[in-house]
Amino acid sequence: MDNRGKALDEKYRDFAHHYMAIGAPTFQKIRASAVAAGFGEKWARAKSYKLLDRTRVQQFIRAIRTNRLRKEVATADEVLSRMTSILRANPKDLVGEDDRLISLAQLPDDKVQSMIAGVKQRTRVAQGKEDGTVILESTLEYKLLDKIKVLEMLAKYHGLYEDDLRPKIEQNTTNNNLVLVGYPTEPMTLAEWARQVQELRAMRAAQEQLEAAQ
Repeated sequence: MDNRGKALDEKYRDFAHHYMAIGAPTFQKIRASAVAAGFGEKWARAKSYKLLDRTRVQQFIRAIRTNRLRKEVATADEVLSRMTSILRANPKDLVGEDDRLISLAQLPDDKVQSMIAGVKQRTRVAQGKEDGTVILESTLEYKLLDKIKVLEMLAKYHGLYEDDLRPKIEQNTTNNNLVLVGYPTEPMTLAEWARQVQELRAMRAAQEQLEAAQ
C-alpha cells in the first residue's frame, strides 16, 4: 500500500471511530464523522453516506464492535464467578457495629454487587406528645439478591438435577427433527449414548401409543 493508500486507510479508520463514538447513525452524523476524520465539508455533505459501503470502513466498524464486546460483555467465567460470589455473600457484612445497616456509600463495591438488588430509604416525621418536638426518623432497607435462584442456576450448570443427567430428546419445531439435549451421568461411549437415545425414543413412542388408545 502506497502513502496515499495508507493515508486514506487511516481516514477510514478515523471515520469508523468517530462514527461509532457519536451514537445512533443518521445522515448528519455520518457527515459529521467524515469531516472529523479529515474529509472535506463539501464532499462529506454530498457523499459521506457512501463511506459505510466501503469494505475497509466496515472492517474497522466490526473490529470496534468486537473490541467493545470483549471489554463490556461478561464472559462465561465472569458470570459463574459473579454467581458464586452472590451465593457466598454474607448479609452480616451489611450491618455495622451499632447493629444498623451500613449506608450504601460506605459499603465496598464487591459487597454491593454480590448482595444488594435494591434500596429503600424511608423517612417518618413524628411529633413529641408533650413538648411538640418534631422527630425525624429515617430507615434504610436493602432488598437482597435471590440466592435460591442463583443456587438453582449453578446446580443446573453442574448437572445436579436428576432430570438433567439423562440424555433427553426434544422436538425441534422448526424442522421437526429430534434434538438431543442433556448431560450423561458418567463418561460413556458414543454407542452407549446412542443406545440410551433409542431407549428413550421407544419409551416415548410407547407412551404416545398408550395416550392415543385411551
